[in-house]
Amino acid sequence: EIEEAGEYYFYTKEDDALKVIIDGELVVDAAEKRWKSQSEGSVYLTKGKHRLKVEHFDNVAFEYLQIEYASETMPRQQISGDQLFRVKVDL
Repeated sequence: EIEEAGEYYFYTKEDDALKVIIDGELVVDAAEKRWKSQSEGSVYLTKGKHRLKVEHFDNVAFEYLQIEYASETMPRQQISGDQLFRVKVDL
């Protein structure tokens, strides 16, 4: 859930590969990255709730995933749990 509309910047560190998709748009594509690589991307978000999908692939042990975000009015920080909502998905 986004409090204020604007351009949001997403920063990731991942092992081994990662994609961050927001409202169906690929924002961070680290599909070819390896151990603790850093990746980033940005997207304009309106105020309110958005669908966030994270695809994470781990090739060998030592799974690692970190996602932070920022905007022009908000310093870089991890996404807090109170901003996330679960939606049941039929597989």
